Amino acid sequence: MISINRYNILAFLFLIPLAFDFKGQYGGIFIQYLITFIVIVIGVYLCAKLKIKNKSNYSVIMTFIVIYTIIGGFLCFLVNDVLFENYIRVTVNWILFGLGLFVAMRYVNIGKNDCITSGIYAGGVISVLFTSVYGFISTGLNIGEVRYQILSPVILIVEALLIHNIFVERKKNLIDKFILFLCFVLQLFSVTRSHLLAFVLILILALWVTYGSLVNIVHKDFSGLIVFLLAILIGSAILQYIYPELINRWFIRILSSYETYGSDITTLTRLAEIKDQLNKWDEGILTILFGKGYGAYYGWDSVYDSELSYVFNISDLNGVNEFMPGHNLFVYTLFAGGLFFGLPFTFFIIYIFIKSLIFMNKYRYKIYGNKTAKPFTIGLFLVFASLSITIGGNPLGPRYSALLFGVGMGMLVSGFTFVKSSNHKYNSWG
Repeated sequence: MISINRYNILAFLFLIPLAFDFKGQYGGIFIQYLITFIVIVIGVYLCAKLKIKNKSNYSVIMTFIVIYTIIGGFLCFLVNDVLFENYIRVTVNWILFGLGLFVAMRYVNIGKNDCITSGIYAGGVISVLFTSVYGFISTGLNIGEVRYQILSPVILIVEALLIHNIFVERKKNLIDKFILFLCFVLQLFSVTRSHLLAFVLILILALWVTYGSLVNIVHKDFSGLIVFLLAILIGSAILQYIYPELINRWFIRILSSYETYGSDITTLTRLAEIKDQLNKWDEGILTILFGKGYGAYYGWDSVYDSELSYVFNISDLNGVNEFMPGHNLFVYTLFAGGLFFGLPFTFFIIYIFIKSLIFMNKYRYKIYGNKTAKPFTIGLFLVFASLSITIGGNPLGPRYSALLFGVGMGMLVSGFTFVKSSNHKYNSWG
């Protein structure tokens, strides 16, 4: 058994290294492989050393589903014409998700969930800072290009944890508020609509968990909400003053495509990707049941060529050939694993998340402020943030977000089981 003084160290070694996972050369570079290998080794070690004493139905289900999906993915690889390198690069993300799930369940089970939360906090903040600095440096401060490089793949997960700290736990920590403000500024600067929408949704979740209704917000903490909104407005005004083109860039991002091309180009590329994946999945009974394989190639469906040709050359459209998880978690898992080895994975994640929301709605006044419910509420926020990534991306696309998605799921599963089955002493967070 691992001694107590090593819990934090091992959690940090497991959760922080991938914070330095950056966009390198196509196919990856040595340092990225090394970081991933270190995380996997530590994760396997923790799973071997820490045992779950009180297994719940949900923890057993999620453990089975992850192992089942990975084994099924290997079978899909054997029966489909998928390159081994592609299969490994995609499957690694599912392995990271699984390890995050298993390790988090074990830490929560032994009452050391604060080690995991601290590791997510430290690694997430490092990732946000590292990615933004690396993005500015790698693009040579080119404003037109830097917006694609400055957002960490886990920035929404970091925001979810910070919002939980500020609204749910009521921590009066200026550093948390500053980092949350920095994340918001980076999202404004990147002109990424999906991230801003997800940020708003996470805020709504926090207000619902904390107050339950708009009436309660007005009665209990209306002044606090006004201060928060003013801080956002002031920050946006300062950023607009420093970077005068900001509002114009947002206007172009939201309305210009409709005025110029009659439709939103980014949305069309996502739809073209989804349609091509679904078309390939629907090629025959075998692909419907077992998918095309994790790491299989897909492109953009030609039905959108006429609209996309205003921006892209037809030769470029025909040349799109990707294999990494696409911009939609649910469609990609169906495309890659089919009804047998793809659908169960996303189905049970959504099922457990919805069950958690229903339980939270029913017992919110008992759970809110309960110290023993922290893993449950933190997991709820982390999973919600991970799922919200799929508005414009895939939480199982980048390695680090896949790991933290799994960690959030592990905290949610173990925390949900605990608060549902135990007799609580409802102690407030302090």
